[in-house]
Amino acid sequence: MCEEPFDCLNATGTLESLEDLQHGIAKPSGTNLQSWCYSEARSIEAVVPHCLLRHDPLATAKALFAKSVELHPLDDIDVTLNTTIPEAEAMCDARYPEPNGWRSVGFSAIPAGPKDHFTRVEDAEKYVLFACAMGNYHGDVIYCRESYCHNQYYKEKFQHLAPK
Repeated sequence: MCEEPFDCLNATGTLESLEDLQHGIAKPSGTNLQSWCYSEARSIEAVVPHCLLRHDPLATAKALFAKSVELHPLDDIDVTLNTTIPEAEAMCDARYPEPNGWRSVGFSAIPAGPKDHFTRVEDAEKYVLFACAMGNYHGDVIYCRESYCHNQYYKEKFQHLAPK
C-alpha cells in the first residue's frame, strides 16, 4: 500500500486527510483508491491485493468468503469477472445517482452496530456506497454471487435484506 495507486505514505503529497474524506470518499473523477489507506475493514487483505492490484475478482470472492466478512446484498447481473473500475463506476452511477449518491458518501456515514452481518437494508446499502467510492463494487458483487448467493443457509438468513 506504499506505492501507486495507494501511496499511503503520501510520497507524492496527494493523499487526502481523513477529515476531508469524512464528507466524501470519491473524487470528482471517480473512485478514490487512496481511501483504502484509512480503511479498518477486515476485508482489506482480500480486496486490495486480489481485486484492486491483481484484478482477480474470483480470488477476492473466495478470500472474502473464507474470512466471513460483511454481507453486501448485491445482485448486479451486469458485473462480470472482467468488469473494470470505470464500468463499475457507471453501474454505481445508475444505482446510486447524485445528489446523495456514492460520489458524496463519507466515512462519517458508517452505520453503528454489528460488523459481522446486517440487520437493516439501510446499513447494508451504506456499505455498497462505500464499495462504489472505494473502487471495489465489482469485487463485492462477485463475492456475494460466488459465496452467499449459492449458500442456502445465508439465502434464508438474509433473504429479508435482498433488493425487492
